[in-house]
Amino acid sequence: AYIGAVIIFLFVLGLFIVKGRLKWWLVGGTVLSLLLSLGSNLSWFTDLWIDYVPLYDKFRAITSIQVIAELCVPVLGIFALHTILNKTDRFEDKKKALLYATSITGGLGLLLILARGAWDFAGYNDGRLIEQLGMDFINAVRDDRKSLYTRDVLKSLGLVLASSGAIWLYITGKAKENRVLIVFLILILVDLIHIDRKYVNTENFVAARVMDKPFEANSADLEIAKDNSRFRVYEEAVGIGTSRSSYFHNSIGGYHGAKPKRIQDLADFYLYKGKNSPLNLLNVKYIIREDDGKFYALRNPEANGNAWFVENVQIVPDENTELLALDTLQSKRTAVVHKSFEDKIPQKTFVSDSSATIQLISEEPNRLRYDVSTSKERLAVFSEIYYPEGWNAYINDELVSHFRANYLLRAMVIPAGDHTITFAFEPKVVAQGSLYSMLSSGLFIIICLGGLFYKKREHAKESQDA
Repeated sequence: AYIGAVIIFLFVLGLFIVKGRLKWWLVGGTVLSLLLSLGSNLSWFTDLWIDYVPLYDKFRAITSIQVIAELCVPVLGIFALHTILNKTDRFEDKKKALLYATSITGGLGLLLILARGAWDFAGYNDGRLIEQLGMDFINAVRDDRKSLYTRDVLKSLGLVLASSGAIWLYITGKAKENRVLIVFLILILVDLIHIDRKYVNTENFVAARVMDKPFEANSADLEIAKDNSRFRVYEEAVGIGTSRSSYFHNSIGGYHGAKPKRIQDLADFYLYKGKNSPLNLLNVKYIIREDDGKFYALRNPEANGNAWFVENVQIVPDENTELLALDTLQSKRTAVVHKSFEDKIPQKTFVSDSSATIQLISEEPNRLRYDVSTSKERLAVFSEIYYPEGWNAYINDELVSHFRANYLLRAMVIPAGDHTITFAFEPKVVAQGSLYSMLSSGLFIIICLGGLFYKKREHAKESQDA
């Protein structure tokens, strides 16, 4: 996170010129966020927050906490500039604060210039690059690093001195307030834009039509698009970690910073080792394969479909056994179930019923509906990921229990008869959060109305006393 040399200078100036509790809140927030962003470099402090502060462990990257410093530092810098431009403050106080801020920030810049000979400018991957490209190449790269370092420090030092000079001209009466503000506007823009353009520049912008259509359909995608049934697709060349196949089809993967662990396990134990049999469980009807730059849509005739009935149940003692059992599992006849769900299954075998049917009739992201017809009690497995934190199951609109089968899928014992089965995503946290939000909004409105009523009554009382 780059805040800017000018803003850092104003922040340090604020340490000496801004008075009151606001300064300490801003400084405290800055220091706290910097300490927390150290992560494993200050593990006892980070672990304390992860273990005891609600939701803190949900950060994907520990350095995200620096966003607090990105707010606090500029705010204190703004208050520092405001205080400097306030004509009521004493000249000596402003002069002393300016001297301290310039000495600290400018002195740090000079120290970094003088100390550059102490750094070796080595990079994390230099060892590998030496083996590939030789020592002469790395020596040239390190010279470039040293040059970039020196140039950036000198630029920052120049911005600090220019900022200090602008304030000095103002407090000595040689520059007007508007001109000082314009100077700071220019300095901050030059500072930030110079850095920003290293990361986002004209080369990073593309036509809207490119973003609207980020992927081009290949011959396999076009072939699969002719099939209007509901199924999933697996692209061997990219595995489960890409959004390309998800752009055109229902896939078993996609890009996200946090992957579902059980899908990842399936990929690591089977798919990435060339064992594609678990794809049947996930109703993968087509496998996209690339050969010599050409793409082929290979149909998988063994895909189990959206849901199916099984005849046997294999109870396993732990999750590792459950995962490994998929290697030789005859998934259309047998389901592997963890022992923790054993009480949900009345029997280990179910009588086959060739006339029984189960069919997906409607699909939404948060609701799936199936029509079922069976003359006997059956055990059905659904090609949907088991996730108990929100997904509820209903038979004819009556809430029923379901459980996990085959390591990652949903399963349910279905009584004889014709039924409608519904899976609905109804997490309690959403309902509770909506309720709390509504109550807090109502309380806020009541407080505001109460405050207005109180102020109106006080005003009326003052008018009567007058």
